[in-house]
Amino acid sequence: MPFFTTLRQNKKFKWGPAEQEAFESLKSHLKNLPTIARPEEGGKLQLYISASPKTVAAVLVAETENKVQQPVYFVSHVLNGPETRYTLVEKMAYAVLIAARKLRPYFDAHTIAVLTNFPLEKAINKLDTSGRLLKWAIELSEFDLEFRPRTAIKAQAMADFIVEASYQEDEAQAEVWEVSVDGSAAQTGSRAGIIMKSPGGYIFEYAVKFTFGASNNEAEYEAAIAGIQMCLAADAKRVTLITDSQLVASQFSGEYEAKEPSMIKYLEKLKSVSAQLKKSSINLVPRAENTLADALSKLASSNIADLKRTVMMEVMNKRSTKSEELRVMAITTTTEWYDNIQTYIQTGALPADLAEAKKTKRDAVWYIIL
Repeated sequence: MPFFTTLRQNKKFKWGPAEQEAFESLKSHLKNLPTIARPEEGGKLQLYISASPKTVAAVLVAETENKVQQPVYFVSHVLNGPETRYTLVEKMAYAVLIAARKLRPYFDAHTIAVLTNFPLEKAINKLDTSGRLLKWAIELSEFDLEFRPRTAIKAQAMADFIVEASYQEDEAQAEVWEVSVDGSAAQTGSRAGIIMKSPGGYIFEYAVKFTFGASNNEAEYEAAIAGIQMCLAADAKRVTLITDSQLVASQFSGEYEAKEPSMIKYLEKLKSVSAQLKKSSINLVPRAENTLADALSKLASSNIADLKRTVMMEVMNKRSTKSEELRVMAITTTTEWYDNIQTYIQTGALPADLAEAKKTKRDAVWYIIL
């Protein structure tokens, strides 16, 4: 939407060859607008959504019996102020919300299949859903929405829409978190120090104390795993792990082979949590450059009253590689009021009755399964 942004507030701008070319392209586009279709009563409609750093957009599509996609309505919204700082998933959810508000008659009368390759449904229903996502989920719960992965786009108009409005992330400017870790074992116990630095420059310090016995290498692995898990909890997507442990760095990068059973388990665990990130890397630094994380690890065994700054303390009672024991219990159940809600959250299945199905979707927003 740079065209409309330029026209706001009577701003002065220079008209040159590039502007003339863009204007001719706009005129050509207006002369060849796709034919807008009228959906059949009771038919299912499809919603393509997209987001860019400055806009969100959606196009409502009806598919004919011949599997031909025809646009019903285009919707776009220029992001203002705080909206530009939404995460990509939040922008995608916002695009659905904008479409639902502007095209309410269609959303009330039809089942809408939202086609996107982003885990939008899981993001809305996850445990730590942000306040705005929860609010949007409640507002959208009254509509009959389905979330499906986006497959091949059959209509050229839809292909043009996705290409023009798709979010292209600049890898060079991608937000990367840095987490420095250090673990150590001593007679007073094993501990770890973790320093997280956000892309915005905010620093979070953690001192972790282990109540179980651990070797120095195991403590280093525990520190690395805890650091990655804390970044995941902060919704980080790209993380650079900084450590002074040559063993951890070399085994993670594949230069060293893990042979001891305990090291094999720790390496598998570290790779498992790192795989949840979009991108991860590990940097080996000299101990002299990792002194702050080392000092934090020593704080884990210090008196909390002696701390002169805000440091978050945590106590770990079991190894990160220890799996939970599963116990099977035979329980006789009867029909409960929450059965439909539980089934919908777990499998997505809804009652056959339309009124009950709408009620189930509306109520399910308020519940999670742990």
